Amino acid sequence: MDDKSFGEWLIRKRRYGPQSARDMQSRCRRIERIFRCDLDRVLQSPTAYESYHHRLMEKADQILGPRTNRRYAIGSLRTALKLYVEFLAAYR
Repeated sequence: MDDKSFGEWLIRKRRYGPQSARDMQSRCRRIERIFRCDLDRVLQSPTAYESYHHRLMEKADQILGPRTNRRYAIGSLRTALKLYVEFLAAYR
């Protein structure tokens, strides 16, 4: 994952604040850890986003703690993934 460029893109193009941009970067890194993958490589296919979106939903119980708001946590990971897909499309 291209952390630096992604963060700069979030701030410049999507008008995120620096902390919010770092949060999105962190969520993308978390997705990489969960699936042991490199988002730059796996998101090259047009169907990859949908695949990882569904896999996040399937693994929710495994990756989230018992007191975690499941809907919010998965939603924030999905948003980060969607933004990274948008970022990749802008720079490919």
